[in-house]
Amino acid sequence: MRGLNGPPGPTGPIGPTGPPGIGQTGAMGPTGPVGPTGPPGPRGATGGIGPGLNIKGRLSSANLLPLWGEQGDAYFVVDDLWAWVTDDNRFVYVSSPLRGWPGDTGPQGTGVKPVHLQQIPPGVTPPAIPANARVGDLLWDASNFTLWRVRP
Repeated sequence: MRGLNGPPGPTGPIGPTGPPGIGQTGAMGPTGPVGPTGPPGPRGATGGIGPGLNIKGRLSSANLLPLWGEQGDAYFVVDDLWAWVTDDNRFVYVSSPLRGWPGDTGPQGTGVKPVHLQQIPPGVTPPAIPANARVGDLLWDASNFTLWRVRP
């Protein structure tokens, strides 16, 4: 026969700490190989209209380009186009020769009237004209960039 249980006994002492379960962190391993290229991302939104070009003039050499400019500033150096690039803070070569998109075909012409173009000799000022000029000729005054047509 068994008797009744007695009251609980006192709590025993705390036992010793056990060995650590995690070791020290090791040294970093070598970098792995580069992975494969991912798929292309989605197409971005269309950008706005740019600032356009402000053709400032024509120069005989790229050495004559100004040291400073503004976005859109451009010069022809002979037949080459140079434009200011703000990100680079300098003029850069853009194109040679500058060409736009092909235009629409024009209407059928009715004939061509030849035009004779000659430079006005130094010292001759229109309305005085060279002796060999003909009615309809174009005379070019290079001193002030004026074009004159000989009239009857």
